[in-house]
Amino acid sequence: MREPAFRTRFLALLKTRPKTNRLVISDATWRRLVKLYALQAFIALEDQDVDHAHEILASAQAVLSSTTAAAIDNTGVTIFPEPLEGYDSTSSYFYRGSDGSGQPLIFKIPRAEFIHEITICRELALEEKKVPGLLPISVRSIQIRAQTPHEETPRRTQVEALVMPKMSCSLLEIGKLHSQVLLQRSEPIIAGLNWLHGRGYVHMDVKGNNIFVAENGNWYLADFGTCVHVGERVRGTTAWCYPKLVNGQPAQFQFDWYMLAVALLAHECHHNHGQLQAANIQAWKADGDVHIVDDAKIRAAVAKIEHEPLRERLKMLLDCNSATLA
Repeated sequence: MREPAFRTRFLALLKTRPKTNRLVISDATWRRLVKLYALQAFIALEDQDVDHAHEILASAQAVLSSTTAAAIDNTGVTIFPEPLEGYDSTSSYFYRGSDGSGQPLIFKIPRAEFIHEITICRELALEEKKVPGLLPISVRSIQIRAQTPHEETPRRTQVEALVMPKMSCSLLEIGKLHSQVLLQRSEPIIAGLNWLHGRGYVHMDVKGNNIFVAENGNWYLADFGTCVHVGERVRGTTAWCYPKLVNGQPAQFQFDWYMLAVALLAHECHHNHGQLQAANIQAWKADGDVHIVDDAKIRAAVAKIEHEPLRERLKMLLDCNSATLA
């Protein structure tokens, strides 16, 4: 079967959900599962493995006619098929799950054009290294299973997922912290960036909603989808957290430090990045059709911080051009 035929079949699966289907999942999740199957089928076609692509298509059709709840699992791991609320993303699908001991996990399955994060996380081996300030993310191959009444055994297909512990919230979601607490809690993030930079990587997306807070209060930086080697072309960034447009430019360590300073400053002023232009900082300015932070106003806002240790730390971050920060 040629690729256009595959595409037509998967589009048909997306458009029509049989009334007899009794999967214990929402229509949105059902469509996501079909898209995951389609992604795997097209990858198989690119590898010229037509037989495997046929098997994946058959698995997708089995999901549609399944009369049992779809199970997505791995040895000792269970993923619940409903997508997570509050984890909407244009780049990935998010699911909740648990390990063999019942510890809650988050499963992130990047879309085809964003699988770069899988590569980066595999290279970094964060779960194995357990780096302070970096979320311990592992890459796992998981199976999507479905079974019809006419089948003796479930059909399965493999996908790769990023697996991480479930955090309580992000920095953007917690209330205003005292300046001293903000200073102390940010130290592991600095240590994590030091480690990351020491291995030649630049994160390129340091912001409040990528800094996660655990139940014990510890902070962890996550989301490595825009991470690149220093000197490589920037793939994506938080545009409003740096005073110039850097997409397409060689990645530099100073980009991460400056973004971290803006993230901490935004919290100190009790405003998220998207509200900086409406905050007392008035920190945005236009660069064509894109808004970026106004460096002079950022520095003026830092100078007004009454807590001297935090003020000096933010000044250091804004001016740091090296890989590491003491």
